[in-house]
Amino acid sequence: MTNQPLQDDLTAKANAAFRLAAARVVERARLTGTPVIVWEDGGIKAIPPEQLSHLETIPKLQKTKP
Repeated sequence: MTNQPLQDDLTAKANAAFRLAAARVVERARLTGTPVIVWEDGGIKAIPPEQLSHLETIPKLQKTKP
């Protein structure tokens, strides 16, 4: 017996949650004018909000009910 379909479903849900969290971070940084802190090239890097255009590939947030 294999749990691969369940594992694939959980992986897809986790990836979607990470993408949504990243989109929220980028949106909040733009709204507040604060940098996004990332790990890049073996070190910590602060990306100013005006340079976040390369993160446009993150899906737009959808309004959700509280």
